[in-house]
Amino acid sequence: LSDRVALMSDGKILQYDMPKEIYLHPVCRAAADYFGDGIYIPGTVCSGLFSGGGITAKTTEEDGSYALFLRPSALHTEDAGDYRLTVDRVQFCGSMTKVSFTANDGTRWEKSYSNSCHFRTGDTISCRLDLTDPIFFINDSLED
Repeated sequence: LSDRVALMSDGKILQYDMPKEIYLHPVCRAAADYFGDGIYIPGTVCSGLFSGGGITAKTTEEDGSYALFLRPSALHTEDAGDYRLTVDRVQFCGSMTKVSFTANDGTRWEKSYSNSCHFRTGDTISCRLDLTDPIFFINDSLED
């Protein structure tokens, strides 16, 4: 293992940084997707505000069509909030339990819990999304 990695595609360096930084702050969709477990929520930015999938977030991006990229760690199912999910599947996996959720807009989430969780298929929950450091990608581009 190394302290820094160069993430490459088609002979080009997409991002050169520490693995944690690439995971937390990907510079393009390919870098974001490399580690997996992320979701994209399409929406628009207008006057510094992203809106899409029932989510509103402040941003410095220019007006236009974007996808908000979030990792499962942004989903706080233990905190009450205004983001609604339905539990689709609860899968016991030994030391952890994987839970699949669907948001009202159809966005599908999967999150792992390290201990026994209380979710049951069909449950509807209201939770909180951490949008402290959102990552946006221009929606009409699959590469950047």
